[in-house]
Amino acid sequence: MKVVRLLALAVLAGFPCFTAGATEPVLKVTTEIGSHSYALSKLDRFDQNVISTRTTWSDVEKKFSGPLVRDVLADSDMPLDAGFVLAKALNGYNVRIPVSEFIDTDVMLATRVDGNRIALEDRGPLRIIYDYSTVGPVKDSFWVWMLDEMVLVAE
Repeated sequence: MKVVRLLALAVLAGFPCFTAGATEPVLKVTTEIGSHSYALSKLDRFDQNVISTRTTWSDVEKKFSGPLVRDVLADSDMPLDAGFVLAKALNGYNVRIPVSEFIDTDVMLATRVDGNRIALEDRGPLRIIYDYSTVGPVKDSFWVWMLDEMVLVAE
């Protein structure tokens, strides 16, 4: 409880939101071969994509940007014909997502919202984002905020 109060006081006092540094690892991708760590600066080197969309949680359209998940998986030597990725979030949420989702659909690993890095308080620093205008609420369970790890899972 003290931590929550201190955080609230820091925000009210005008201290900046807690965001991951550009060189600190924010994502771990684990495959059969090994694991790869990604800092925001490394994720910024991938082709950057933009999805402007509303979500189930927001009626206001937001502009998300970042690399496609399939590009990050390919870089980490994950076989793109693998079964599932277990996406793990800092808040304890875990979901198994078929790797085919990332191949068949432009699913983003969002590093920014409306041009700004995503602070931890805003459910960052990474999110798995679908274009809601195309897929609708069908994929809601696959949206992951506070993402910090993706693990290859056999079928």
